[in-house]
Amino acid sequence: MLVLMYILAVSGGSNGRCLEHEKQALLKFKEGLIDYGNLASWAIEKDCCRWRGVECDNRAGHIIRLDLHPVFSHADHDDFTWTPMDGVISSLLLDLRHLSHLDLSRNQFTKIPGFIGSLKELLGNLSRLLSLDVSNNNGDMISDNLEWHSGLSSLRTFKLSRTNLTMAVNWLHSIKAHPSLSSLYLQDCQFPVVDPSSLSHINSSKSLAVLQLIDSIVHPSTFPLLLNMSNKLTALHLSKNHLNGIIPISFAHMGSSLGNLRKLRTLLLNGNYINEPLPVILEKPSGCVKDSLQVLDLSVNQIKGSLPEIITRFSSLKELCPDDNKLDGALPDNVGNLSSLAVLNLARNKLTGSLPQSIGLMSGLKVLDVSSNSFNDFTSEIHFLKLSKLKFLTLSFNSLSLNFSSGWIPPFQLNTINLRCSKLGPSFPVWLQTQRNFSHLDISNSEISDNIPNWFWRLPSNLLFLNLSFNNLSGKFPDLHLRFNSFPSVSLSSNKFHGSIPRFLFNTTVLNLSKNMFSGTLSTFCSFINDNLDHVYLSDNQLSGNLPDCWMNFKQLVVLNLESNSLSGVIPSSFGSLHKLQTSLKLLDLGENRFSGNILLLNLSLNHLSSTIPTCLQNLTAMTSDHSAATYTGYASVVWKVVEQEYGKTLGLLKVIDLSSNNLSGEIPGELTSLVELITFKPVKKLVECCLNLSNNNPSGKIPLSTQLQSFLVESYMGNVGLCGLPLNAICPEDEKQQDGGVEHSNLDDEKLYKGSGFYLENGIDCRKSEEETDKLRDTLTFALGFVQK
Repeated sequence: MLVLMYILAVSGGSNGRCLEHEKQALLKFKEGLIDYGNLASWAIEKDCCRWRGVECDNRAGHIIRLDLHPVFSHADHDDFTWTPMDGVISSLLLDLRHLSHLDLSRNQFTKIPGFIGSLKELLGNLSRLLSLDVSNNNGDMISDNLEWHSGLSSLRTFKLSRTNLTMAVNWLHSIKAHPSLSSLYLQDCQFPVVDPSSLSHINSSKSLAVLQLIDSIVHPSTFPLLLNMSNKLTALHLSKNHLNGIIPISFAHMGSSLGNLRKLRTLLLNGNYINEPLPVILEKPSGCVKDSLQVLDLSVNQIKGSLPEIITRFSSLKELCPDDNKLDGALPDNVGNLSSLAVLNLARNKLTGSLPQSIGLMSGLKVLDVSSNSFNDFTSEIHFLKLSKLKFLTLSFNSLSLNFSSGWIPPFQLNTINLRCSKLGPSFPVWLQTQRNFSHLDISNSEISDNIPNWFWRLPSNLLFLNLSFNNLSGKFPDLHLRFNSFPSVSLSSNKFHGSIPRFLFNTTVLNLSKNMFSGTLSTFCSFINDNLDHVYLSDNQLSGNLPDCWMNFKQLVVLNLESNSLSGVIPSSFGSLHKLQTSLKLLDLGENRFSGNILLLNLSLNHLSSTIPTCLQNLTAMTSDHSAATYTGYASVVWKVVEQEYGKTLGLLKVIDLSSNNLSGEIPGELTSLVELITFKPVKKLVECCLNLSNNNPSGKIPLSTQLQSFLVESYMGNVGLCGLPLNAICPEDEKQQDGGVEHSNLDDEKLYKGSGFYLENGIDCRKSEEETDKLRDTLTFALGFVQK
């Protein structure tokens, strides 16, 4: 139903034919907008009831809904973009007298001075308007008041965000006085301190049921006033509002207010800085709230103390979330009396002791998360006795031992199983055989020393995450032909698996098989075309043979670690087809193998590499001697001086190091003088071109004097405030006293470094010259690397 309503709102879903004067009003309204194609369907020859974002009354043809949020489009396999509209909101909206829903959200209407204030003039006569959404407009909007919305006498839902309301001193007064407003959503706004006396003569709203004020700046003294907004409130959302310190939020302090909230079902206070003890917050709950409250979210605060026994008096509570606080102590033994509870999230606190057995009596529980605490002792079948509805189980990062009998059949079917750092072993947990629908399984570091039974590998097709790492698991994988609905993340590292890598494991997004005993070749790698595989860790195994030549099948790959195997042969030319290698590679480690051949193209441009230029580049032997007569096969597309050039048969003449657009600093190392073969070949003019570009980095000092270095254009050194000397106009301190403009002679190393070389550097890289230099670069290592086979 919701999907159908969305389609109707976006594409226009009525059968009525629009009225001509309303059509003309919309066309003139469009003239004031910069719509960037969002309103492309608004053509004069078409029925306006079928325009995007327009909905008409089926009987009279009046426009009743106008949805002008921008069109969303997919930019990549996992991203989407939208282009917000800009311009002027015209008063022609007043011609749409029957308009009941207006959505102007996610646009950029901030160029209008006093944007919100102008709505008083534009919208004051839209007496039939039921819903108004002006949220998520980019920029800083300012409104002196909210009194204009009182003219919208039928308004029930109002959404506003990213607005400075610090001058709107009567904002609470305006809201309480509105005759029909039932849902108010305010996000990322700034509010002034409210004088309580200004509200003393105003009765509470008789219509407001939902008040959402989140991610805003509200003075703590305003909080009690919010509770007195309406005695009809069913949901109060006050998340991320900087409600810091000890503030009057306890049920005892607020008894009179909360006592009037007879229908309050949801109270969200998460993401603030509340540091009151939880027992104080929950003390002396009034009868009405105690019986009506269903959702209590206190997460991501600094609340101290233990979970008090009084919590069990909230008989209607369905969700209890005090996670990410500083709670300590043990749970009350009768916590299982919360028989209506569906979500219990106590994660990331300092709770201790054992889990009460009464948890097993929470027959409605669907989510149980007690991870990252200090619980200890045994957990047995009785803790899950009646949890037939449980779907999400997280016990990770405690000191719990799961003690289940071998024949135990759980009453639940879990979707998520997080038991990391729990004690499940030494035997493999047999009860997992009963779980057929999980999408997330983490039993890593759980002290299992056993062979994995074959039944385990009949994994659910909806698998998204599997982590068995850091155990003592062993065995050989069966040759299964598993297919997953999505591409899961799989980590089996730090175990004792052996044999060849099964094909189905390459049908993943992240694959970590490092520190095992896998053997054989990687030929099965070519059995898949996987545009989703982006991280592969196969280090510290016993793999052998040549690298497969099918890397063009894995276009999203950004991490590849094959170190410490017995791989040999040449690096295949298809490495150059990895598009992500050219823009965002994070790690490529082929160390401690037996590869041979020459690296002819090293492209690390357009990244965020820092540190100095590594001296170990001298080890690229193909660039220290003439290999131009050799025959090379492969293909490379190289962007050189903002021009993309393709190399095929002439690839053997191409020898390039591209470090452009990084953040390199320091001096140019003398070891690079050995790279005498660095050249670029221009296939059209058949010329060898020498080039140096050091722009937009952080090198410092004087540009070495030589015939060649001074022959480059000034642009080659621009954007480096620490450089001085010719051809720049910046004079070095040691040259300031020279009046004749004389030029010092460079030493032999300076000339040898650049003569005949094409070294291209802009805004770094480090690599391993020796074991002592390993991990020299600890910053972000994102680089593009193209290899060509000899």
